[in-house]
Amino acid sequence: MKTVKIGIIFSALALAGLTSIAVSAPEATKTYTNPIIPGDWSDPGIVRVGEDYYTVRSSFGWQPGLHIAHSKDLIHWKYIGFADTKNAFDRKHGITEPGIWGSDIGYNPNNKTYLVYAPMGGHIRVFSSKHPAGPYKDGGKLTRGYDPGFFADDDGTLYLTKSGGEVHKLTPDGLRVDGDPIVKVAGGEGPELFKANGYYYYIISPGGTRPYQDHMIMSYRSKNLKGPWEKDPKNPVMHAPHTTNAKLQGPGHGEVFQTQNGEWFLSYHAYELSHYSLGRQTCLEPVTWTDDGWWRPVNGKIPSESNKAPDLKQVEFKMQDSDEFDTKDLGKQWFFHSESDVSGRSWSLTERPGFLRIKTAEGDISSLPVSKNLFLQRVMDKKFDVISEVEFDAKEGNEAAGIHFYHDPEKSFWLTTTVVEGKKMFEVGFYDKVFKSDVDPATLKPHQINKTYRSTPKEKKILARVPNTIGKKVFFKISVDGQETAHFFYGADGKNWTEIDAEIYFGDSWHCSRLGKKPGSPDLGWVGTGRDNVWTATVMGVFACKNGAAKSKNADFQSFQVIKH
Repeated sequence: MKTVKIGIIFSALALAGLTSIAVSAPEATKTYTNPIIPGDWSDPGIVRVGEDYYTVRSSFGWQPGLHIAHSKDLIHWKYIGFADTKNAFDRKHGITEPGIWGSDIGYNPNNKTYLVYAPMGGHIRVFSSKHPAGPYKDGGKLTRGYDPGFFADDDGTLYLTKSGGEVHKLTPDGLRVDGDPIVKVAGGEGPELFKANGYYYYIISPGGTRPYQDHMIMSYRSKNLKGPWEKDPKNPVMHAPHTTNAKLQGPGHGEVFQTQNGEWFLSYHAYELSHYSLGRQTCLEPVTWTDDGWWRPVNGKIPSESNKAPDLKQVEFKMQDSDEFDTKDLGKQWFFHSESDVSGRSWSLTERPGFLRIKTAEGDISSLPVSKNLFLQRVMDKKFDVISEVEFDAKEGNEAAGIHFYHDPEKSFWLTTTVVEGKKMFEVGFYDKVFKSDVDPATLKPHQINKTYRSTPKEKKILARVPNTIGKKVFFKISVDGQETAHFFYGADGKNWTEIDAEIYFGDSWHCSRLGKKPGSPDLGWVGTGRDNVWTATVMGVFACKNGAAKSKNADFQSFQVIKH
């Protein structure tokens, strides 16, 4: 079986809705829209094995980590598993930033094994499996560094690239570094190697990752991995700073690869300034070659919004989001801000078949014990509704159950059924942590950020409470309007709704504040307020908590629906 490694690291703030293929007539040309993976799918790698494509993303502080997805046509994807299910890094509660950065996935032709490389705590680790969906075995640390890239040469020799520009030879099983680096090319983010037309090509993304920085994709080539390396005379090959006013900006972490049908593509990340909540999303560009052997995006340096679809059989996989909780295994869309508890002590899908039963833990949505009961999944759309049916009899303290949007324990909002001073209520509230400084966060060193932001206490605000006249079984809906603003509803049957007088804008606060625009409160975007907890974008889900109640109680969720508009 022929395999092609196509490593990428990408982030793109995307177009509305899921990626689609459009066909206006039976003989019309099929097209796709960027991003091909909407929502926060940052720093991933891609590998083709025969006619199948697999991608892995950086998961930072989420667990299980190293989310893996599968596609047959490069446009439609579905979740299939995780490479890290054992929380292979140490993390403090509430911190998303330090976890897993810049992952990559490869296929070892020597022993027909899938390999996932990921940096954790400054060391690159390796995970291996005979199956792309796992389970994966944690092979431990290989070397210090970040943003690993994997490359298998024609003769089966394996290599690892790192953000400093070093290229390491790997042992034949891909599980260890074989000696010192063989060469150092160019430093930056997302280094990747591929081979074509008798050359080795090396791709790197310097220039800073955040909006208003200068992220770009650079290319080099050489006849020999040890050099000398030739810089592409047209570098940067892709470049779209904010001054271009492009819809998709900051292309980076790119990788060029060839499909089984001979077409060439570039995968990369980009973002939209208008939707920080979607994080860095995956895009795809068709590639052509110059007469003198350099690759070029067909549409030029600025990310395109639509293109002719790859010449691959269309298989309409879908990134799972809605869940009826009608199987004994948790859907692959779900993860936690904690090591996942599969013991049954925190939650169960079997105690009451057809329901997700969450067992309340002490604290509220910001508390460490509740993190094992806080179900999360990526937000992938701009305009959509989230609807959930929950059965919960709130009687003590401020125990609660419902749906939420989340960035970290200090930035979230919720719609719950709860009890306040003995009265059953529906509640809308949020946690926020405002950057209280006149200093531009971009100029601060890490220790200064700690003083100006991380030492500031979070603030909890209740926007609305209305009497629960329905009972213990209720439907909740959060409706997002396409402009990162949420509205809140409840009902008895999931068809007829009563709106609560509350509204939350959860978009950017950092740049909006500096530009005199309305800041998000809370800001659930990937840029990070005051450069705190950067990189992860908005997630959403269900939760339940004791919050002062004497005993744990069951909250039973019958469904979680995501309806796109």
